[in-house]
Amino acid sequence: MSAMPKHLCGDGDGVYHCGCGFGYDSVSDDYKVVKLNQMMLFSAKIADCFQSELISYGVRSGSSVVVKFPYILALTEKVGVFVGGAIHWVVHTPDVSNLIVGFDLGRNECKEIPQPEYRNEKSLLLRIGELEKCLCIFANYRGRVLDVWIMKEYGVEESWSKMLSVPHPGLCYDIRIRSLGYSMTGQELLLLLDSQRLVWYDLKKNPEKGDAAKEITISGLKAVFVDAIVCFGSLVSPHGKFPTKEEVKVDRLRKKRDGFLSSGFKLKL
Repeated sequence: MSAMPKHLCGDGDGVYHCGCGFGYDSVSDDYKVVKLNQMMLFSAKIADCFQSELISYGVRSGSSVVVKFPYILALTEKVGVFVGGAIHWVVHTPDVSNLIVGFDLGRNECKEIPQPEYRNEKSLLLRIGELEKCLCIFANYRGRVLDVWIMKEYGVEESWSKMLSVPHPGLCYDIRIRSLGYSMTGQELLLLLDSQRLVWYDLKKNPEKGDAAKEITISGLKAVFVDAIVCFGSLVSPHGKFPTKEEVKVDRLRKKRDGFLSSGFKLKL
């Protein structure tokens, strides 16, 4: 996985930017690791100075697939966001900026994701994230206002909904923002800001008053930079052998039999 494809390494060329991602492919029943190699071709014309490829590696199958990636990865993006069976990044082309592209793990192909209608400003900077298995967008208007959108039905443009709109200053200082999850009541949203602060944001309060965000203090934490990742439990280990459908059926019958025998033995006592 770490080896660079030979046909991307010309004389004088070098790696400009790299991306990565990890997700589960339900089509092949396999976990996949994806690496995005973006090369700067110094020997090429300015219009064709970038060339990128995706390498998708199946953990179970041990095989890899190389797919062309006709986009330029945004410098703010590296780790892709896995939602809806695809890994997503913010990208642009020589003509269009602020595109969101998803790499479908099952089909091994890229697709552009429809976006909501933003404010009509050229100062827009995008970040993407995942919230409760939904794709979300952080639309930052260069320190003026931050809009947070969530795509409630994956792939459906009409399902975009604006969660909140926060004026600057008052929440974050730059575009580094990540959504982590809702509170038990669903009224608050947990955010990681500026890679330094964890904040509960009250969705019901008026952001103009400045009291919607409440910073979390973690006792004993003295790190300058903080990172947080949401993990979902799974009965399938990415390092173990995947059971076949027949093995799953046999295991269920065995457990059912053992439970019946155990119950019958207790009744006799």
